[in-house]
Amino acid sequence: MKFYQQLQPDFLSGLPYRVCFFDTADRLIYSNHRPDSSLAFAEDSTDSQKLEETIIQELRQNEKDSLHFPIADTTFDHILIQSYQKLYDANQQLIGTLESVQDFKPILAAYLKETGQALVGWSDTTSGPSIADHSFSEE
Repeated sequence: MKFYQQLQPDFLSGLPYRVCFFDTADRLIYSNHRPDSSLAFAEDSTDSQKLEETIIQELRQNEKDSLHFPIADTTFDHILIQSYQKLYDANQQLIGTLESVQDFKPILAAYLKETGQALVGWSDTTSGPSIADHSFSEE
């Protein structure tokens, strides 16, 4: 195992998409320098040295521990989700924020296969009688 750790001591750099850690002052303290999507310009993007102000405000104002946003991609082969998760120590003190990007499509496919469910497009054709349906009687 030590041999593999010497080859790649930073296992997070092997992930296909971005992983970043921000401290309690919302400053970048770690990045695996991976893109956040397969879009061509994503490869050239540089890591922001500070967490985006809109993300900071959303996490603080709504007192949510996590946020999730879909990312546009060039193909339908992926469903990329960018997540922000507050991180706490053993004493429940905030120690920072994790930013990560994950392909949700394999997770969704595994869930649907395991449960036998399927995703279907929304349609109101099965939601009940329409206004033009006069087959019911009023009393």
